[in-house]
Amino acid sequence: MVLPKPMNKHYISLLALFCVCKLSYGQHQFGPRLTALGNNSGAVFDIWNILGNSAGITKVEKSTAAINYSRHSIDNELSTQALALIIPLNNDFIGISFQKYGLSVYNEINAGLAFAKKLGDELSISLKGNYHQIQITGYGAASSYSINVGAIYQFNEKITVGIYSSNISNRGYINVSSDLLIPSGINLGLSYQASKKVLIASTLNKNTRQKIDMRVGLEYKILEILSVRAGLNSRTLNQNFGIGLVHKKIMFDLALEHHPSLGYQPQISLAYAF
Repeated sequence: MVLPKPMNKHYISLLALFCVCKLSYGQHQFGPRLTALGNNSGAVFDIWNILGNSAGITKVEKSTAAINYSRHSIDNELSTQALALIIPLNNDFIGISFQKYGLSVYNEINAGLAFAKKLGDELSISLKGNYHQIQITGYGAASSYSINVGAIYQFNEKITVGIYSSNISNRGYINVSSDLLIPSGINLGLSYQASKKVLIASTLNKNTRQKIDMRVGLEYKILEILSVRAGLNSRTLNQNFGIGLVHKKIMFDLALEHHPSLGYQPQISLAYAF
């Protein structure tokens, strides 16, 4: 369906608001652990990297399902909900993701199917297809597809590097007669396992129409079941914090992201390994 023209002021304001918010939050939301690490998705292994560098799901040992919820302080109704399912099959991994962002009159959906593979003990690669949809009450819906590719290489037990590209064909919404692009870009990551308790991670991110963003994060494992995290983004000066709890097959993560202009955004995730 093609969104009608001319567009009234309410629609233009609504669209501009949520496109800005989406670039700031929705497209870069990778679950509480990676969010707390400063949105570091380049070279960190985590179930929620299904939304970033999908090669990062290759350390999941058992089939695992996770749910995620975050609230945006810019509007009481504005939120993001996400689901993830990772299924390991020896050295192959199937990942399914679903993310919905918005409120009753405006929402964006991103659903994806990823395939990741371990090539030996050092290298992991991934390919992910995504379905995107924007819907605005009274104006219809628009949809499109995109492809992500990624890789992670472990030099040794301490140093890991990663690279991934989102929307490699730079596609936009195919049934909208306006300039609505799906964010695309490239990410270079480096993580350093300083000790069994300390992880330092960084990602250099360059998205279409945005300046380069340097992301750094630190994770400290206080106890075997408890970790604390902190991170920073250079472009928006976001300050991120979080904790993680692991008990047998259950994983609980909490993050708090602070944007200088948009305020605080809490995020919570619960995962279960079958």
